Amino acid sequence: MIKKIIITFATSIATSIAAILPLNSAAAIQYQGSNFFVVNGSGNYEQENWVPKKLILNGNAREKAEVIVNSSVAINNPQYSTNCKALFIPIDTVKNHLGIIKVGSQTVNINQLPTNGNNCSYWGMSDRPNNFITRPDADRSGRFVVIVNQETIQPVEVLIQERRVVSFNACGFGTLGEQRKIKRDRYNAIIESTLIPLPTKFTFKNQEYTTSSFPTTSDSKVPVCRQVGGEAIEYKPMSW
Repeated sequence: MIKKIIITFATSIATSIAAILPLNSAAAIQYQGSNFFVVNGSGNYEQENWVPKKLILNGNAREKAEVIVNSSVAINNPQYSTNCKALFIPIDTVKNHLGIIKVGSQTVNINQLPTNGNNCSYWGMSDRPNNFITRPDADRSGRFVVIVNQETIQPVEVLIQERRVVSFNACGFGTLGEQRKIKRDRYNAIIESTLIPLPTKFTFKNQEYTTSSFPTTSDSKVPVCRQVGGEAIEYKPMSW
């Protein structure tokens, strides 16, 4: 029997009505035969109507599981960094990071870097031949990892390793989604938006996976789990 329910996207003010089919509660939720898959997003992440992509994982019902993700983030270098010939990476904007980042061919362990509080105009690159941590120009809002011998003013791709916890529902599947960090003006309009995409790679239960190897749905409708007569029932969009 075909049923209709309302699916609410947590990161959007919009709701959509999706026709869905019930599944056997004992079977893993799948798309194109895969236990892991990506639900497509919609809209521009800089706009209010943005719906993020979501990575669906199968696990055990009602468990919480740690997922180690490698996210590629574009870092916009502050203007003062060009004078220092260095790349400044705001590490405190990324929650739950494990202290490991990659910039080009460099792998940097943040926890092993020395700290220096002086701004770049004070110390100069001749005095700092190695990477370090600082709060540049008396900025107390967060720490920066300084990667020396970098002269680019273009956004730089930085691979950041994070720890995330995924909560699995009664049907045994959980969601890991894209994220964004936004700034708003006094009228609550978005004036700056930074996308944190789905991880390029992730480790789940001691096994590493590559996200691009999973199928992606054609639209942004997501599967849901409902308690029916004391039993957890999975539903998936009919378009699958």
